[in-house]
Amino acid sequence: MPTNSLCSPVPPSRSLEPPEEPLQTRLHRLVNPNFYSYQDAPWRIFLRKEVFYPKDSYSHPVQLDLLFRQILHDTLSEACLRISEDERLKMKALFAQNQLDTQRPLATESVKRAVVSTARDSWEVYFSRLFPATGSVGTGVQILAVSHTGIKLLRMVKGSREAGGQLQVLRTYSFADILFVTIPSQNMLEFNLASEKVILFSARAHQVKTLVDDFILELKKV
Repeated sequence: MPTNSLCSPVPPSRSLEPPEEPLQTRLHRLVNPNFYSYQDAPWRIFLRKEVFYPKDSYSHPVQLDLLFRQILHDTLSEACLRISEDERLKMKALFAQNQLDTQRPLATESVKRAVVSTARDSWEVYFSRLFPATGSVGTGVQILAVSHTGIKLLRMVKGSREAGGQLQVLRTYSFADILFVTIPSQNMLEFNLASEKVILFSARAHQVKTLVDDFILELKKV
């Protein structure tokens, strides 16, 4: 289950990030079953579902409950930039219909499934991996979102509420529209579509291409 520690995306910037240094890791074999752990640690670790893969399933009761609780928390906290105001209002209406709140997050499996399905299938940005990106001058593109349905070009706009802004979708392309993706030069992404080409620039170009290629390959197998 891909995870992310934050709900809000990387702050948008038109400047490219410095390339990451290559990392090498080694898997050390466990030789002793004993282990040490922290007790009464002053911190907590939060794991999040960030993006669905084409063959992802949430049929297991634990997976379903974790997804449900994540969506419930993010909807009621009103601090998640991945949820639009309209999406939040509609989800709150679904919560009210089923008498759900953070103090009493008890729900049947059918209600949990309805909540998760609504967020997965109708929310535009929530279950997406976000990459800082820029387009040509005048396009306003600041972020590229990759989800199980395709890619979206986003920018940050001021919300109607005083605190923070919200993500606005500029263009949407489904995976059926994308023929293939290339990297003509460093930090440059070229999306070859059936009727046009989309050029973006991102320091995460190789990560974007790998993810999009994997999704297209998986969808062909479905």
